[in-house]
Amino acid sequence: MTGKTVAIVLNYNDYLQTIQFVKHIEKYASIHYIIVVDNGSLNNSLEELCNIKNDKVYVIKSNRNLGYGKGNNLGMKYGVHQFDPEFFIIANPDVFFEEKAVTAAIKLLKKDTSIGMVAPRMVSHGGTRTLPAWRLP
Repeated sequence: MTGKTVAIVLNYNDYLQTIQFVKHIEKYASIHYIIVVDNGSLNNSLEELCNIKNDKVYVIKSNRNLGYGKGNNLGMKYGVHQFDPEFFIIANPDVFFEEKAVTAAIKLLKKDTSIGMVAPRMVSHGGTRTLPAWRLP
């Protein structure tokens, strides 16, 4: 493992929101690579997403919509083969998070290796806090 963190972002027919999200997290030093998976979009998403490719942002495509889980798995498989990361971030393009959330999650995962997954507390536009978690066996 390289100690690197890779973010996976799934896109389906919404390149504007995906590009906006990628441009936001691209400046985070704690995220080393971003893989955008175009999940079989039926519009010109793939072409538009290819315009943001660079040394940090990679765009891959699925020939059909694989669904949420398989689409993210496609991105993770690519990430494992290309970058051998220590951590993955799975993020929808319609969310916002600060870099301090990423660094806190990484710190916790490094501190306690019995933890396999971390999710931040979500805050809605109205300020309501929710905890998107469930106990795993």
